[in-house]
Order: sequence, then C-alpha cells, then structure tokens
Amino acid sequence: EWLNGVPGQIALYPLLGAFPGLALSWALMPRASTTTRWVTGLTLAPLVSSILGWAAMTAGLSIPLAARAIGAASWLIWVAAIMTRRRGAPADPDEDAPPSRAMWALSLSLAFAIALPHFLNPWMLIKSDAWLHAGLVHQILERGIPPEDPRFAGLRLNYVWFFNLFIALLTRVHDSNPFVFMTLLNVVDVVLVGWLAWLLGWALWRSREGALGAALLTSFGFNALAWLTWPTRGISGVSDLFHGRGTLHFAWPALPLESWRIMSDLGAPYAWIENFADKFITGTSLSYAWLLMMLALWSILRVTRGAGPGAWVIACLSTAGMVLWHGVVGLSVGPVAVCAVVLMLVVRPFFANAPAARRLGLAGLAAGIGMLLATPYTLSISQGWDARRTGMHVSPVHVDAMMIWTLVTSTAFVLLFAWRPVLEILKERRGDAAWFVADAAGIYAFSVLIALPNNNEAKFPFEAFVPLAVLGAAGFMRWTGAIRARAGAAGIALLGAALALPLVLTLVGFTLDPERLVHPALNPAPGENQLYAWIASRTPRDMVFVDARYRDLIMVRARRQLYLGSSSGPERAAFPLAQVLSRRAVMADLYGPAVNLDRDVSALALLGRPAAVLYRAADASPGTRPGAALASRPDLFRTLYDRDGFVLYAVRMPKAAASGTHS
Repeated sequence: EWLNGVPGQIALYPLLGAFPGLALSWALMPRASTTTRWVTGLTLAPLVSSILGWAAMTAGLSIPLAARAIGAASWLIWVAAIMTRRRGAPADPDEDAPPSRAMWALSLSLAFAIALPHFLNPWMLIKSDAWLHAGLVHQILERGIPPEDPRFAGLRLNYVWFFNLFIALLTRVHDSNPFVFMTLLNVVDVVLVGWLAWLLGWALWRSREGALGAALLTSFGFNALAWLTWPTRGISGVSDLFHGRGTLHFAWPALPLESWRIMSDLGAPYAWIENFADKFITGTSLSYAWLLMMLALWSILRVTRGAGPGAWVIACLSTAGMVLWHGVVGLSVGPVAVCAVVLMLVVRPFFANAPAARRLGLAGLAAGIGMLLATPYTLSISQGWDARRTGMHVSPVHVDAMMIWTLVTSTAFVLLFAWRPVLEILKERRGDAAWFVADAAGIYAFSVLIALPNNNEAKFPFEAFVPLAVLGAAGFMRWTGAIRARAGAAGIALLGAALALPLVLTLVGFTLDPERLVHPALNPAPGENQLYAWIASRTPRDMVFVDARYRDLIMVRARRQLYLGSSSGPERAAFPLAQVLSRRAVMADLYGPAVNLDRDVSALALLGRPAAVLYRAADASPGTRPGAALASRPDLFRTLYDRDGFVLYAVRMPKAAASGTHS
C-alpha cells in the first residue's frame, strides 16, 4: 500500500492472488514436489479468495477488512506450513512433475507477450468484456452481493460474478483500478496454462517429453496453421458454380493487420472466431475457468490412480470453481467428467491395469459433489433465462454445420498427433489412461451436440482441444525431433514461427488498433470526467441514471446503475423482454419528442429508487439547451447538475415511490 499506481497493484496482487492458494496447496499436498504445489497453489488462489470473500461478506465483514484478513491469515498459514514441513521424498515421484528450464522460458515469454500490449495501448485494459466486468465490480463495491446488473437497474445479475468479487476484493483494499487487476490475472493465467499442461502431460505420460509436448501444444496448437487458409477468403462464386450459374472468382483478400479483427482471418473461413490469445487479453473469467478445467482433469486423473485425499479435495474444489467462475465451462466439463467415470466403471473389466472401482467412484464423487455445492448459485443466476420472460427459445441439442467445422478446424493440428496414442491406449487396453480418453471423446461429442444462448457453444472448442493436446504431446515431440534431424535448427525455427504467428499477429493487431483514438472512455469531452466524479461523490449509491444512446460510461466512471445501458435485448444478459421494450420506449421519448413525460416518470418511479436523466450538449442541436423539455416541467424534474454542456435532471418521484427509496 506504500506504492501508488500499477506498481502498487502488482505488489498487492499476491495478497489474494497467491497466498490463499499456496496455503491450501501446502496443506493438502505436504509431500508433493515444489513445482506441483506452486502450480496448484497459484491456480487455486483466486477461487479460494473469492469463496472466502463471499463467506466473509455474508457474515457482515466489509470488503477491505475481508480482503486483508484473508490475505494475512493465508500468508501466516503458508509460512507456518513451510517452516514445519517434514523433509522427505514425495509420496509418488512418478506423479509429481519436476521443474523445467524450458517451461520457465515458455511461461515467461507468454507473460511478457500478454503484458506488453497493455502498456503500449491503454485501450487494451478496457476493451470488450472488461468494461462490463468493471461495472459489475463497482456494483459489488457500492451495493454488495449478490450484484444487480449495472446496465439494467433492478435486475439481479443473470451471470456468474465470483470473478468480479475477486477483483472487487483486491480493488477496495487500496481503491485501485479494477482493469489493472483483470490484466494481472490474465498474465498469471497465461503463465499457469503451460505449467498445468505440463502437470497433465507428466501425469498421463510420466516423461519430460510428454509434459513439454503438452505445454507447447496447449500454448500454440489451438487453431494452429489454420491461418494458411486465409487466401481462400478471396474466392467467390462457389455457390453459383455448383448451381451452374457462373464461375469462380478470386481477389486477394485484405488483411487487417492493425485491428483486433485480425483474429477472424487467423482461423478457417466460415467458422467462429477461435483464438488462444484472445481470452488472455480480455477482462473476463474464461481464461481462469480454463485453468480450473485443467486442474480438475489433472486431479481427477490422479484420484483414479490412487492419489491421497489432497487430490480429491482439489478435484472437488476445482469442479465447483468452474461453475462459480464461468458456467459455460463448469456445466460442460463437470458433467462430462462424471459421465466418463461412469463409462469406465462399466467397461473396466475389459481393460488391463484399470483403476479400482473404488478409485473411480471417488473421482466421480469429487466432480459430482463439486457441481452439487455450486448448484444454489447456479440456480440463482440462471432463473432469469426462463424463456417465458426473455422470449428466447434455444434448442439445447442440435447439430450445426458451422460449429462442427469450427471444432474440426480448431483442433485439426492436435488431432494429427492424438489419434495414434488414443488407438494405442484402446488397443493395449491401458486402463490407467482410458478415463482420459473417454473424457476427451465426451467433451468433443458435447461440443458437437449442445447449443447455448448467444452462440456460447463457441467456447467449447478449447475445452475439447486441451485433452487432445495432452494425448498428442509425445507424438508432437517425436515429430519435431524428426524435423530437427532432417532440417536442423532452421526447420525448427520455421515451425516455431508458423505456430507462433497467430499469437504475434493477434497481439500486434490489438496493440495497433485505432479504437484507442475514438473510444469515448479514453477521449472524454471537456468537463466530462468532472461530471462522473461529481455523480460518484454527491449522489445516492442506489440512484439510477438514464443516458442517451444506451451509453454505459456512467456504470464504470461514476459507479452507478443505468436504467438501460445496452442496446441488446434478452439474448445478452437475460433482460426481461417486456421491460426491455418498456425502457426503450421511455428512453426514446426522453431523448426524442418528450411528449409522454408523465408516463416516463411513472415508469422510472417503479424502481422505487432516486433517478436522474442526463443530457449532453453533444447530443443536442446547436444553440439549444440540452433537455429543455424537462426544464419546462419543474413539477416532474429539477436540475441537479449543469456544467460544461452536461445537464442532469433529478426525477421528482411520486410520494408512494419516494417513500420506498434509500440512499
């Protein structure tokens, strides 16, 4: 707390981003290797911190006190565990991955690559989902848990929020910037993704070759070499050719090197955008949910092989954590893992060296209990997705050609190396690895068959990719060894460049993207930041704001809820369709003819909270007063703020509504 700005936030991050997980890891696996405990501890830390933070806030502790207590207690427990640790060999040396210089080089290189663009382009911190998640963080800081949707006042959030709680805990300790903590989490995540693949590769193949191959494939094999199909985007007239109405044409396609849209050209045409780097440079919980997925696979595999109770607890905790942090991952990986265990219990008599039924049962029980523990939370955030309220009807099971094409092309590279080990495992009836094969096949089938609202099934390919990368690890290393033998260092360098090119182009595109020059959050009008500061310090915390064009600036810059801060409908966040239409009508009138002001005030009064309407000179006709129609109705509105072309009108609530407000 003695440091200001980004250095202070970096120094603060271990308080919750390291110590709680390390304390738990040292306690659960006292005789495991240092590598294993550090990797599992750093992976578990955000999850453990968010769970303890939820418990502390539920018990009535303030956020700053909860964060400090969790960090301090965890640090003391971890130090005590280190000092009292009994020296001795690991319980099972074959299961504990050793350290690796190559892994250090890989992980630090990825961390530098992900961190650098954020220093070069400030837009990187706030882009895309990060902006919304910062709004959710401020909702937790201002109003507690469970949070309401900052874009839709009065609606309980229909989305996972433990990620936001973790960022909120860190942010409030020193009143810091939540965007920086989101970036720090991403940097740590990209370091750990390779190390978790290393643990998985070691657990499955018990060799450095298999471990390093898993790490390299996981880091560079997703959608690998699909960029070679880029020229085919210039072909047109295919449909006309097949129908006998014309010929093929080709025009060299443009490549948006200075835009984030470069991602769409790095995959196969006619497929969903799939990009490894994208989720590590966006403020979202998905990259961390991927880490928990890998940790769950590793711990379940170890339980099936007879690991101690520590592995069972980690399997249970990581399965629950996937659901808490990102339901798409948790509600796909968890059920598939349980089904794979059940399948192995059925077929285990046909496999040599198959895990004992008791071990398989314990593994399935860990995953099942983890999902069960998170069920109340899942139900609370999913109630808003009722089709009767949203008007959305999505068939959960379907076969979509675009999704199949996306899945096949994004995993094609690792499939080249995974199919032979899979056949060998099945042919040799290796029961110790058969569960992993069953899980890989299950998540692949799940990705093909299951559909989600808003095309969220596009997140499934990476889930299907990871176990395939681990299965193909040894084959990949043998293949690269053959290339080295034939083409020498030049051949390896060429292959490395081809695999790293999507990562490099993605980061270059984001870094150079001109969005930083026009984004309203980075280019405020004169006096705009003063307006937000005034709102944050001088208005009730539960005040609801209306802003033209569905702007969502107030929810982050002023930490207040919006009446409707999104132009989308129910498909994005399960907004009730009837209320969406009603609120759109209110905003259309307030920023249009203003002929139904009595109706508009009545609609705002239904929230039972103080409300205000913001007008900006930039939206008004030259020479006119912003919101002049509201100024003519002092019985309904009063001027709350009028500076620098920004006019804020407070709504005079009817007495019945005003009596229910609170500040």
